[in-house]
Amino acid sequence: MSTLTDVIQQCDEAMQRGEALDVDALCLKHPGLPKLRNHLAVLMSLQEDLSELFGGTQPLGPPPADAIEVDGYKLVERVGMGGMGEVYLAQQIAPERLCALKILRQNVPGGLQRFKREADLAAQLSHDGIARVYACGLAQERPYLASEYIDGFTLRDLMDVAPHVDHEDPDSWLVKAFELLHGGIHEELFTTAPLPAHVALRLASEVSQALAHAHSRKVIHRDIKPRNIMVTLEDGVKVIDFGIAIASEAGDDRFTATGAFIGSYRYAAPEQLRGEQEAIGSWTDTYALGATLFELLTQHTPFEAATYADRVAFSSHHPPFPPSHYVPELSPQMDELVMRSLHPDPQRRFYDGEEMLAALTKCPPYRSVWNVVSASRWLRFSKSKFLTTWAWGVTVVALGLGMVHLSTAYELDRLQAAHVALEEAMHESLAYTAVIHGKTMHRCFVDSMTGQQDLVPGFRATLTIENERIMKMNLHAVSRLLSETQEKCMQEAVYGMLIPGIGIQAPVEVTVNLMSTEALNVAPLQDNL
Repeated sequence: MSTLTDVIQQCDEAMQRGEALDVDALCLKHPGLPKLRNHLAVLMSLQEDLSELFGGTQPLGPPPADAIEVDGYKLVERVGMGGMGEVYLAQQIAPERLCALKILRQNVPGGLQRFKREADLAAQLSHDGIARVYACGLAQERPYLASEYIDGFTLRDLMDVAPHVDHEDPDSWLVKAFELLHGGIHEELFTTAPLPAHVALRLASEVSQALAHAHSRKVIHRDIKPRNIMVTLEDGVKVIDFGIAIASEAGDDRFTATGAFIGSYRYAAPEQLRGEQEAIGSWTDTYALGATLFELLTQHTPFEAATYADRVAFSSHHPPFPPSHYVPELSPQMDELVMRSLHPDPQRRFYDGEEMLAALTKCPPYRSVWNVVSASRWLRFSKSKFLTTWAWGVTVVALGLGMVHLSTAYELDRLQAAHVALEEAMHESLAYTAVIHGKTMHRCFVDSMTGQQDLVPGFRATLTIENERIMKMNLHAVSRLLSETQEKCMQEAVYGMLIPGIGIQAPVEVTVNLMSTEALNVAPLQDNL
């Protein structure tokens, strides 16, 4: 016979998977648990209220006369409230500082456990982009958590107010958004214009920095979403709510052994949706950040209107549309970055916050003149230029102009100008591709059994690019030959990679030298064409 605790735990996990509870059916199924109905009511209210309760921090008035007293804290102002508790701006006595004091009502299932978990993991982290947790405990049998007071708004708030903020002045966008939010009008907005792409990139980069720190400490958040990311004008982004986070090198019976889904399914990675706890890692957080960035850019989630059941059923699928489907001005690089972060295969995503940050800092928000070059199949590259990235160097090798009939000097000048523009576009596009996919290619030279890394050779390849995608790669024979396994790995790694702006009207072939930055002391391959 199931105990009350077992049933409540199972229902808690079901609700976090997005499943509705049939209270009457559950009570009939467990007639020996007379208190089950009351506990289920509490649990359902908690799930509905926690995100709203702990998201915003705008004043609601002074503490009520019957407010709970927490030893060591003086309540200053109530800044949030819901059916299951309140949030106060409080003055901590020693050390003397302001903090946010979150207080749940009595007998909230799992409330104290989650607070303790958040405090324990927060003690391992020290980063300006992660909200600090000071203490947790019980006061008059009610769980409380004292944390850094954040005078700001969530990303969800910013998305709500975005349609009413002037996009023509990018430098002051956040200031204007905060002014409108402080006015309280965000509760009445129903339009769906997204954030400016440059603002979304900046915010995502700051979140990625915070995640990079957490990942370096082996802490996985597991619930990155707009309501768990706060923004301030003074201190930038703050990641909050590590209540369901895990230490990647330590298990926990409550949150991992059951195999249940924990998190918010609209932003959750496939392995998380399927309850594959052993597969969850830093790449799970980069997926959720990619889903959040998708929504910031478009006001749509990657899998629009999907239920939890739909998300599980199609967990191995790519999102049906890239962000530019909704906002055509977005750059191809932005599409590539977001869609890579949302890849169903964890090995094809960004490994951690640090790797995603490197791509975010290189990504242009909107299409540029180089993104829309119409490449002609007759144009060939005649000027060598070496580009260095943190992972790969890319050299476009001379191929000549080919057999083109030119009847006038004007046509020659026009063709040469187009040639230069195309060459510049190719350099920019290949450099970006090398940055964002460098580690993917680099893994082809790491022994999966021993973890030993082979000396990554320089080699030459001819790429066939069609509609901005690498459709074929022919590797040339070189003095430092690739093994069959490495060659196959490279073919799979580059197939379908985005090369923005290239091969739009007709396929383009370009020969490149690829060389690891670890092998830059090796002379580039000579051109024998």
